[in-house]
Amino acid sequence: MQIESAEFITVYVEQIIEVAVRATLAVDTTPDVAQNPVQVAKELASALLEQLEQTVGSDVFIGAYSQVQRRIQSSKAEKRRAAAAEAIAEPHRHAVRKVRVILHFFLHSVHVSIIHNGTISDFHLHSLSLLID
Repeated sequence: MQIESAEFITVYVEQIIEVAVRATLAVDTTPDVAQNPVQVAKELASALLEQLEQTVGSDVFIGAYSQVQRRIQSSKAEKRRAAAAEAIAEPHRHAVRKVRVILHFFLHSVHVSIIHNGTISDFHLHSLSLLID
């Protein structure tokens, strides 16, 4: 079933590809569940990319896809440069943000441990006691 013509899609191909690529790159932070929404979105995005390549042709698709990849990479590089500049300009703020990120991932691992094991592991209990002291 073809929804739109190739000419119409070609106008918006980069925007469509960018949304689909960002969806496939999404990091899954949810615990294992039967109907994981992030995994479903990744599968739909991959199917969309395949259908898009068939609709607009490989030449147009590859050109647009590489353009989107360059844009995403430059965006990530800009964020890294900004974070590095902040680490130099405002070291305390950078350190606080870093601790928040580490704590977030630690608490996520505790949450996953509780879901999978029904209890907190000894490692997590020891780590929590270190955080509290």
